[in-house]
Amino acid sequence: MAEENTEDMNGRRPFEERVFTRFDTVDALLNAFETRFDNVDASFGVVDSRLQKLELRADDTNSRLQKLGIRAYDTKPI
Repeated sequence: MAEENTEDMNGRRPFEERVFTRFDTVDALLNAFETRFDNVDASFGVVDSRLQKLELRADDTNSRLQKLGIRAYDTKPI
């Protein structure tokens, strides 16, 4: 048997180093995904607040139209 360590065979890096390199790559990809997800989440927050403003304006418009409808009945002769 040879006295060489397995890490020196075939000129390759040690197994542990290759595994940790892969873990680092996966970790970097997950961090990038998390950043993108946070950006999308922030965009949805902006859209939600804009939709709430639109809903308030629609409710205000609806109440104004109801008041105009009531006035229209009040001004018609019997």
